[in-house]
Amino acid sequence: MRPIDADALKEKFAEILESTYTDDYAKGYVNGLRAALNMPTLTPPNKWVSVEERLPTDEHPVLVFVGYADTTTGFITTSSYFCFDENPHWQWDGLVRDEQRTLFWMPLPAPPERRNSNENN
Repeated sequence: MRPIDADALKEKFAEILESTYTDDYAKGYVNGLRAALNMPTLTPPNKWVSVEERLPTDEHPVLVFVGYADTTTGFITTSSYFCFDENPHWQWDGLVRDEQRTLFWMPLPAPPERRNSNENN
């Protein structure tokens, strides 16, 4: 999947989006563009997402920042948000005893590609 820059798309098709077409094909085309521009934006790589803004929607591991609510003192690790549990929670919830909690998260980067051992030269 390749994320699309919605702002660049709006700029490129600004004239078409502002036009009022009468034929059904053109209306459908413009409505399709508008629908695409109103879709949720993917989080760009390496951008931290506040848990107050959004939580992961699957239970795959993500990179998390666990810290105190009023500072950025804490640590970075991997964790999962158990969104399908009866009481949704982060893997770290309850494991630290000093008021720390998950504050931010981001998807894990793709793993490195494995090289064939014959490719050393």
